[in-house]
Formats: sequence, structure tokens, C-alpha cells
Amino acid sequence: MCACASAPPKRVEPQCSADANIVLAGQEDVFAAAGCLTIQSLTIRTGVPLDLSALGKLQIIRGDLRVGPTVGVDNLALPELQSAGAITIASNHDLHGATFAKLVSARSVTVEGNPAMTTLVMPALGKVGETLTVRANGDLEIVELSSLVTVGGPLVIADHPDLTLLELGKLERAGSVTLENTGAVDANIVDAVRSKAAN
Repeated sequence: MCACASAPPKRVEPQCSADANIVLAGQEDVFAAAGCLTIQSLTIRTGVPLDLSALGKLQIIRGDLRVGPTVGVDNLALPELQSAGAITIASNHDLHGATFAKLVSARSVTVEGNPAMTTLVMPALGKVGETLTVRANGDLEIVELSSLVTVGGPLVIADHPDLTLLELGKLERAGSVTLENTGAVDANIVDAVRSKAAN
């Protein structure tokens, strides 16, 4: 009999344990994490383009999501992700957009120093436990946070001279609010968001 019949399978299944700390540096790493539903943490650091569609079923990141630094990744989308710990998207040279269609809650969100970014879309995000910072993302035009109700700590959106759309219509409370250099966003919207600061 062929001895190869009992060869152990590739490590796709272990990658998908709830305790998995997944690091994506190449496309083979993405394929190894395909189909994961719940993991401990996800880190994306790479110098090559990645197709992240194999992560389309991911629903829960119990710990942190860290994206960056990267070169070549032009779009970040985790369409089924519902909750995460600290989300950090920083220093991604070619990233144009980040979309989290079903993300409902996160401990913190930091999106900073992504020079090519034009859109940040989190339409279902209702609660951020600690801080939410969106700062110095070169070409940012759209920030969609239309379901956000509370931010436990500081809310900072700053240094986006091309910003045209800021969706924060449901915000009720933030620990503090800093809105600076918000481009063409209507002054009434800026004032309304600032009025939600707790202090």
C-alpha cells in the first residue's frame, strides 16, 4: 500500500481554531485560513497584493485585528465580521477602501496614515468601547458610521482635507469629540457631532 495515504493533512483546520493567531504575509497564508468563523487575532503585514475573499466567512475576532504596514493591498473587506477587539488599520500604502458591512461592535478602532484611502465604511457599527480615531488618511472622502451610537472614549476624526461625507447621524455620546480639518463636511454636521461629547 502507498505510505502517502496516511500523510497528515495541511494545517487548514488548526488555523481555524478559536485560539488561532493568524498572520497573513502571502496568499498561501490567506488560503490556509479559508473558511474560518472565529479566531483569536488577525494580522496582515505584507509587501504583495492579497486577495482576502477566502476570509469572507469570518465572523468574530476575539482579540485584535491589525492591518499594516502593507504595500499592494488596495482593498480591505471582511463582509461577515460582526465583532472584534482593537481594530488598527495603519500605514497601508496602497489601500483605497476598508469595508466592514456587518461589524456591530469593537473595543477600539484606529484608522491612521493610509495615504491612498478614500472610503471607510462601517454601516452597522453601533458601539466602540474605548477610542475611535480616524486621522491623516490622505485622500479620504467618505466616512460611513451611520449606526454608531456610543464611543466610550475619545472620538477623533482629523486631517482629511478631501472629506465630503461624514455619516454619524445616530451618535448619542462620546467620551470626547475632536473634529479637525474635515474638508467639505457641512458645518452643521460637525457641530452636531461635537455636541455629543460627554465633557
